[in-house]
Amino acid sequence: MQNHNMKKNTSELENILENAASFGDFAAEMNEEFLAAEVARDLQELIGARHVKKRDLFIDANINETYGYEILNGKRYPSRDVLLSLFLSLHLTVDEVNRFLRTHGYAPLYVRKKADAAVVYCLKHGWSVMQCNELLYENGLPLLRKEMT
Repeated sequence: MQNHNMKKNTSELENILENAASFGDFAAEMNEEFLAAEVARDLQELIGARHVKKRDLFIDANINETYGYEILNGKRYPSRDVLLSLFLSLHLTVDEVNRFLRTHGYAPLYVRKKADAAVVYCLKHGWSVMQCNELLYENGLPLLRKEMT
């Protein structure tokens, strides 16, 4: 999930970009500095690191198995809610979840949003997707949705 070849910090890159003659020049010169984020690949990496069977993960996350495999094969792009369901089932930390979300262009969890605060609570307490949805429901918040088509 991380690009280990990064040599410059974000501030340095911003400064170089600001002073670049063109974006093309910047992009060509800094190509090794860009994040090479791929949702499917990085999810596969997380699943492998947790030694979880994919089928069991999809069942636990309440995600249709076919749809889950389409995500992992790069044929479908999951919503943030689907990712959060997978992350709850993988028992990721809040930091791991937010790093993944940011790296892949999703909004990170933000505890000033009530629904996000509930998900953070569930992650910190090791709750399942079902338990998280119950908490969301009890508080009048939208449930983590599953996508199936």
